Formats: sequence, structure tokens, C-alpha cells
Amino acid sequence: MKYFIDCGFYAGKALEYYAPFIDDTWTVIAFEPNQAIDVEKAMSRFPFKIEWVKKAVWIKDGELDYVTTNIRQDAAHIAEL
Repeated sequence: MKYFIDCGFYAGKALEYYAPFIDDTWTVIAFEPNQAIDVEKAMSRFPFKIEWVKKAVWIKDGELDYVTTNIRQDAAHIAEL
């Protein structure tokens, strides 16, 4: 089985680049914790199934707080390390 793992899906910009090489033999997993982004709408642009994991990817196990900005609700960052 082949996997494409997008560790910060946002609006699927990276996946757009690789989409021509992906078919039904791939499992596509998109990590994106920011639910202010219309991820489902972005995923609907692709002709293959994408599994949305509503979590972030980090270098350690555990939990971190992230915040959205007042200017753009679709932009987020880690609150503090």
C-alpha cells in the first residue's frame, strides 16, 4: 500500500502538486488541526478519498496549545513552547 501523508493540509496546496501522481491505490491522510479552515471543501477538489485527521503533527508526543490570529482565522501557530 502507498501512503501520502500531508502534515499541515491547510487548503491542500502541497497535495495539488502531487495529485496527478495519486490514484485509488494510495491512502491519503491530511493532518490539519485548524477547524476554522474549510478543509472538507478543499478536500472535495480532489478525485480521490482523503482522510482528515483533526490533529497536528509534532516532534514529540503530548499536547500544545495553538492560537489563531485576529487578522486571519485560518492562520494559526503554536501559542508557546
